[in-house]
Formats: sequence, structure tokens, C-alpha cells
Amino acid sequence: MIDIKIQKNGYRRKALAIRKCSNTKSNNLAINKNLSVVIPADETKVIAGYLSIGSEASPISFMSKRALSQKVSVPIVEKAGKALKFSIWTPFSKLEMGDFGVAIPQVKNFIDPDVVIVPMLAFDGRGARLGYGGGFYDRTLSALRFKKKITAIGIAFSEQEVEELPIEKNDQFVDCIVTESNTFWF
Repeated sequence: MIDIKIQKNGYRRKALAIRKCSNTKSNNLAINKNLSVVIPADETKVIAGYLSIGSEASPISFMSKRALSQKVSVPIVEKAGKALKFSIWTPFSKLEMGDFGVAIPQVKNFIDPDVVIVPMLAFDGRGARLGYGGGFYDRTLSALRFKKKITAIGIAFSEQEVEELPIEKNDQFVDCIVTESNTFWF
């Protein structure tokens, strides 16, 4: 039997190559438009997005518009092996470089989100997602779901879909996946 970590690493290598080819301005704009339909404009809900790195699908256009009427936050890695924390972000936030080459707000104002937009390397039709392998979003979604009801929305390019990802007991599924051409609820 093939080790699940070896399987996942194989998917990661393929997914990174696919994602690089799929990351276009028009695909990102379509994802942001679809996010606007999927996530209601509710002033009481806190949205957690992320500032993309590399070829990740970027929710920045959606986040910038929503930050005008809603609280928007971004993840911060405080310690390896721990859940992410989320700090308020606006398009005018002064940023600094955090761990893993991710930009984060200089001023930290932590808040628990109600909706979490999650980056993905790959996904399947069950709502399973594959990340970089650090387990940050798995720990984070688990911790948030223990505290309150949240909605986890994975965003990716449609070419990142695979038939079935290998799953481990700590893997957290998303509630919805938004691509440039489809929205899937689970």
C-alpha cells in the first residue's frame, strides 16, 4: 500500500504545475465575481480571506470591495503546528512580511471569522482539499468549528479538480468550492 503522504506529495507537484498555467487575470476576476454571489453582503459577518502567494487564486478584488462594508481579516502564522489567527485587514493596511513569505498587517487586531476563504492546491467532488502540507488550515478550521458555526469556502481554478484526494483523519473538508466557472456546495 502506498503511503498517503507520498500520494499527497505527488498530487502537490502536479497541482502546482497546473495552477501556474491556470492563474490568469480573467480566471481570478471570475473567481472574485463568483465569491460575491456565494458570500452574502452581511455587515455582521467577518470574512477571512488571504493575500495570495505564488500562483494561488487571489481573492483580493473581492476582499477589497467587501472591506468597505464588512470586517475582512487575513491569516497570521504565530507558531508552527498551531492554528492560524486572523487579523483585520483593509486595502489601506500597512503590511510586513510574515512567516512563509506571506504579507500580514503590521498592526494586529485579532478576530474570529464567520466565513473563511481557503487556498487550495487541489480539490475533489467531496469537498476535500489539498494544501501545502503544513496542516495550518486543517487545524484552523477544526478549532473554529469547535467554537462556532463557520463556512469554509475553498477557491481554486477548475483545472485543479482531481477525481479523489487521499484523506487523513485530521483533514478538514470545505463547505463550498468556488472556481472561475463553477460553485460546488457540500
